[in-house]
Amino acid sequence: LDRIAEIMERILAVHPREVFLIEGHTDAVGSDLANLDLSRQRARAIKEALSTFYVIPAANLKTVGYGERFLKIP
Repeated sequence: LDRIAEIMERILAVHPREVFLIEGHTDAVGSDLANLDLSRQRARAIKEALSTFYVIPAANLKTVGYGERFLKIP
């Protein structure tokens, strides 16, 4: 997370209105609803960490949870 935050901070120094999308994913274990909620929680946790521990305003971070819709590994 340190490396990603460092890159984001450099981008924001030049482009302060840039917005980054944080995507949350899960596996296919559990119900669709539970996985959607979990993926949203994961994305929000990253947003919170970036805006709390780094110099990245929360307004520059948007989150989305995909649940089981876009599995990285079927």
